[in-house]
Amino acid sequence: MNTPYTDLKSGWTETTESFFSDLFLRARISTGQESNKGYYSQLEGVKENDMRFEDDVNTYIVHALSSMLDPGYLKLFEHYSVKKESDAGKVADKMKSRSDKYLLYRTNADFLLLNLGLFTPLDLSFSAYLDKGKFYYAATAGYRQEIDSGRSSLAQTFEKLSIGFGKYVGLLRFMKHTEPNFFDIFSRLGVREMGDLEQIVTLEA
Repeated sequence: MNTPYTDLKSGWTETTESFFSDLFLRARISTGQESNKGYYSQLEGVKENDMRFEDDVNTYIVHALSSMLDPGYLKLFEHYSVKKESDAGKVADKMKSRSDKYLLYRTNADFLLLNLGLFTPLDLSFSAYLDKGKFYYAATAGYRQEIDSGRSSLAQTFEKLSIGFGKYVGLLRFMKHTEPNFFDIFSRLGVREMGDLEQIVTLEA
């Protein structure tokens, strides 16, 4: 999804993905977490080096942010998400399809990332959920490898999200609380849509 977004103050129109990309990259710069630190493009086949390349992670997180405005993606959340306090692994054990298990872990990993980064109050500790977020993305990477019959680029992205889960949650929190116009993007949604979004993407999803 890449729908137009209009800043209500400046009147400037851009896509939702470019809007979120700008916010996320500015948060990286402000916190000294610039993308690709220590990555050397001339090195190939070295996993430690590959893990330092984060442009793919930026793209994935920006897409996840934009997907919050996509009704189709919200229905996917509604179908596969479990409560934050619950264990997605117990649900996955009852599934036979690798694709269903992949979507289950991916959906709940994304849910934790966005929920802890954007909707959980700053005074509420999210440390208890860091290991769960890391595990969900690690499981997502594993099932993605099985589906792709190898360590694909998407599987590597999920590996990076697992390893750096806490950092990415922190970047989203910083972005939310340093950008006063952050939630202007939701002003285009009606009362019903906001209610649906709150029900799916908050603690009571």
